Amino acid sequence: MNIQIFLSCLESYESSDIDEFQKELKGRGIEVISESRDNEVNACNEWFMPTAIVAGIGGAFIAEIGKDLYGEVKKYLSDLTQKTMAKPRIEPIFIGTPGKIDKSNPFTNAFSIYSETKSNARFKLLIPKYSHDINYGEIIYGYLDFLKDYNDGLISESDIGLLDQSKIKSNVLLVQFNTETKVIEWVDPSKGLK
Repeated sequence: MNIQIFLSCLESYESSDIDEFQKELKGRGIEVISESRDNEVNACNEWFMPTAIVAGIGGAFIAEIGKDLYGEVKKYLSDLTQKTMAKPRIEPIFIGTPGKIDKSNPFTNAFSIYSETKSNARFKLLIPKYSHDINYGEIIYGYLDFLKDYNDGLISESDIGLLDQSKIKSNVLLVQFNTETKVIEWVDPSKGLK
């Protein structure tokens, strides 16, 4: 089977959870490639910076796997997210020009998921910072269901609120899971959260 799930982690982050995630999916015939990367300096809006752990999932992969395997992938990715978010961690401190850093940013810099779009861009799922009140499983399941529907042609960028493609200033489309409506929504980085 081709590479279907990719994990990129800061080298300072060592976790048996990632090893367990790889082992479980490999046992089901899914190759998970993991790489370690150095700490880096970025010059961009904080929502576009790579998180400590980045999971990449191919949309075509979600569309092609069977229902049972799809359910397992959702479960294991949800478990990895929950375990990662529940670990005590200090969010990175950012230094930037005015307007680039939001001290009340609700999103974590610990974990995110990227997926391909049909227009050769990428979705980046913004995940809330840790709180015991947040159901991370619901967020991951909602995102993967959205990704499957998107790749099956059942929904498009306009269905998540991106009505004007000219607003896109990068090849990354930021999205979040709305816990009230239970849908994925586009996040306009120039306006912040709704």
